[in-house]
Amino acid sequence: MTIQKVTVVGAGIMGAGIAQVCAGGDFAVTLVDVAQETLGRGIESIASSLQQAVSKGAISRADMQRTLGNISTAVGSEKAVSKADLIIEAVPENIELIQIHLTHYIRIKFGIAFDKMINGEIIKSHLRSPFLR
Repeated sequence: MTIQKVTVVGAGIMGAGIAQVCAGGDFAVTLVDVAQETLGRGIESIASSLQQAVSKGAISRADMQRTLGNISTAVGSEKAVSKADLIIEAVPENIELIQIHLTHYIRIKFGIAFDKMINGEIIKSHLRSPFLR
């Protein structure tokens, strides 16, 4: 399986950082959140981080522009999830919210319930604290 399109669900600190790294690796990234305001802050955070890297000489301005150009945003977009090769969930550590997101997006992608999915042409990942068990 070749990964070309990455969807990051959650545009907070962790999600924005993940989106930045993926976009810097030349993946087409869609950063998804439930609120446009959160998406705006996520993109601002990414731009600020990249600008700091340019200022330190770690990357070129062209690298910064390329990375930012690889990122699109969507508010709760089912289309972004349905076209993803890799979905990374980075929503706040609220187990009910996590279950809602994962179940919802897996149903969009595969048309089946999350608990019935065994294998498929997608990689999904989520970030969890050991305290959430």
